Amino acid sequence: MKKNWLTLNSETFLWLKGEEGLLYNTLNATSFHFANTGEVKKIGNELLKADNLYSVMVSDNQLQDKKTVAWIDSIITNNMGCLTREVTYEERPISLMPILKVQDNTQRYIWEHNRGIHGTILDNLHEVFLYINGTANGENELYKQIIYPLKINESLDYRDIIDFCYNSKNPYLTRIYLIGSLFTYPSYSILLNELHQLHIQLVITVTDIDYLHYMQAYTDLTMQEDTIVQVMVKNINRMKELLVNHNKINVCYYFLVASEAEYEYVLDTIERDNKKLDYQIIPIVKDNLDFFRNLVYLDKKELTEIPLTKRDIFVRQSINLNDFGRLTALSDGRVYSNINHPSLGTIKNLPIDLVYKEFTKGQSWFNVRKQKPCSDCIYQWLCPSPSIGDWKAQSLLDKRVKYINRWLGFKSWN
Repeated sequence: MKKNWLTLNSETFLWLKGEEGLLYNTLNATSFHFANTGEVKKIGNELLKADNLYSVMVSDNQLQDKKTVAWIDSIITNNMGCLTREVTYEERPISLMPILKVQDNTQRYIWEHNRGIHGTILDNLHEVFLYINGTANGENELYKQIIYPLKINESLDYRDIIDFCYNSKNPYLTRIYLIGSLFTYPSYSILLNELHQLHIQLVITVTDIDYLHYMQAYTDLTMQEDTIVQVMVKNINRMKELLVNHNKINVCYYFLVASEAEYEYVLDTIERDNKKLDYQIIPIVKDNLDFFRNLVYLDKKELTEIPLTKRDIFVRQSINLNDFGRLTALSDGRVYSNINHPSLGTIKNLPIDLVYKEFTKGQSWFNVRKQKPCSDCIYQWLCPSPSIGDWKAQSLLDKRVKYINRWLGFKSWN
């Protein structure tokens, strides 16, 4: 018997949460939010059954329902699917619903580990962050939000740093960060010479004050192709001094702002001085929820306007893009996958063992938006991965609950 069939294309995601629904087409980054009620709800539930191959029968009665017809028209208009009339079951169009198929590497790594096989687990380590020492110009709170030198007296032993980096080397390790005051570190010359032998990009992260104090020395560092200096500018009033002296190719400035006024000041200063800078503007969390609401949070409209591929969404469903592949060693020697979570071990441990521990017991690399309140939100998989910004801003949100349902995610500042 010939029927009418509604078929969604394989690049379109359909999400249903209670009485809300959302369709997102990864081919053209279009979406529409709809009420998941009545006949629309019945059709949507059938579409999500894998055995139906993203194609369901639509009855003549359903095609008389105005809300259902409007919903189907929106699907067709946005190139999310098609309505095929008067064809048999065998003739109906079929499609493959986009479903994340996870290859369980963790179980394979456990099997290899139990047999003493190293395998390829270390290939998941992509960046190493080393807080080599402290500086009087450091900050002991900012490092929990962003990469920032500490104000402490402890330092890592250069031999431990070298051993850890050499043992971390794999085909996918792309960067090693040295964070602190490099030129007050007693063995900096030996350390740099050894690390350059790895042929992996070095990123030297310093405060704005330390950079200005040792500017010529940092300039000499940037003459090497594999070295970048990352200047963290906490006091934006130092911008002019930094820009006057700027003539460096491999120097990147990170301007830390806590208000819209500071944000605008940075943009205006760069534009006025007409400097060609490699820079980023990084919002930091203080008691500044209004700033986060206006500049940092993503609202519903912004979320649906972000162009995402099918792979982008699958990645958000499987790993944390902010944390995955990263290990951080603080100056006391403890190593973290995220410094706001418990330590995995120390710098004296083999990196392969720390990576294995993160895969099997960690809380960071696979921290995705599957917990409440995200799991109840229709925009769950359009949001960026959970970040330190979520965690830090939560205390502000707890104080001002009236905003919690109005804002859904955080912009990416990586």
